[in-house]
Amino acid sequence: MKKLFFLLYSVTILLFSCSSGGSDHSTNEAKGESGSFNFTYAEIPSKPIPVHYYYPSNSNKATCKILMVFHGDSRDASYYRNLWINYAEKYQVMVFAPEFSEKDFPGGNFYIMGNVYKDTNKPKPDELNPESQWTFSYIEPLFSEIKKRTHSTQSKYDIYGHSGGGQFAHRLVLLKSNLSINQIISSNGGWFTVADPEADFPYGLKNAPIPTSNYARFFASKLTVQVGSPCNVCNSSQSDQSAGFRHNASADAQGLNRIDRALYFFNNGKAMAQQLGLPFHWKFREVSNAYHDPVSTSQDAAKLLYE
Repeated sequence: MKKLFFLLYSVTILLFSCSSGGSDHSTNEAKGESGSFNFTYAEIPSKPIPVHYYYPSNSNKATCKILMVFHGDSRDASYYRNLWINYAEKYQVMVFAPEFSEKDFPGGNFYIMGNVYKDTNKPKPDELNPESQWTFSYIEPLFSEIKKRTHSTQSKYDIYGHSGGGQFAHRLVLLKSNLSINQIISSNGGWFTVADPEADFPYGLKNAPIPTSNYARFFASKLTVQVGSPCNVCNSSQSDQSAGFRHNASADAQGLNRIDRALYFFNNGKAMAQQLGLPFHWKFREVSNAYHDPVSTSQDAAKLLYE
């Protein structure tokens, strides 16, 4: 799928220049400015990250909406940036896809779990990392850098995260305070940090390094839990058999596939918010014929965010 996408993308680049004009959104209309820059987070200067961007044609960067797109475990940020070019043109949105490489952010601990602990899979109180060292802590300074580069007047940004990026997105909103986020779409995540005080972190909130004051903001956030269906890689027991899909007692307690786990995450959040008497603004969104498909879910996400 990715090879086909890039072939079509390359052909389109040859056919179209960066001049303005009408667009047919059935093809990739890369008429704006596409590129990348390196962003250095001041607290971890040894690990700068590439940020792949797209500025739509005929746009005023100062007033365009801003979208951050988070890649999955393949660490293919430029691919995800390219997926959003049509929608950037159609909705006049600037797209930024930060890349957290396997080299500098190895495994799940440094990316989807944000380097919160030395080993977030097996968190120990004396191995909690300073918040300034969390991978999640890159995002707000990156937003400030984006505003500086584009002279943007926007005070908030939107997020679309797919697969591992969907995991990163929902944990970002849960663990970090004082975020400048408007809408968040967590798409096709493999497993979640669920609003369950009886489940151990990182699968639930038990012993999580999260102040209870974060809960009100978390449940009130404009978070859409998006998942594709049906499970086309499931066995007869509806257990996802794809490579890398996490199966253990804690993960399987959330369900055996992405659909069940997304619904479990959503329903637990709703139940805990009601129990605490807190506003709950999440949405659940199922996309047909799109199990773990970033192309179809991106198309759906663009409509949710900007129509």
